[in-house]
Amino acid sequence: MSARPLCRLDDLPQEGVREFASGRQRLIAWRRGAEVRVFVNRCPHFRIPLNFEPGVFPLYGGLLMCVHHYSYFRFPGGECAGGPCEGEPLESVPSRIVDGEVRLD
Repeated sequence: MSARPLCRLDDLPQEGVREFASGRQRLIAWRRGAEVRVFVNRCPHFRIPLNFEPGVFPLYGGLLMCVHHYSYFRFPGGECAGGPCEGEPLESVPSRIVDGEVRLD
């Protein structure tokens, strides 16, 4: 089974997050340099999107913040570093980089 393309690596900010639609699911690709992780855009606290405004994801000290509940998530694993969902990670989506392209497995 081949991996499904999500985006080009160059389409992602060097240190940031971008949102994508994949079927009925909302995903985020979180990049730090050459490393990218993909997660379902859903806070484990109340199972709602991490962002309020489309495409806007606050990063504070390298941590991604859920704008609804003020939980903070750590790169690269998506673990909750504080807030109401402490101990609950973001749902990871298997992905890899192939020829400069982020692909979903």
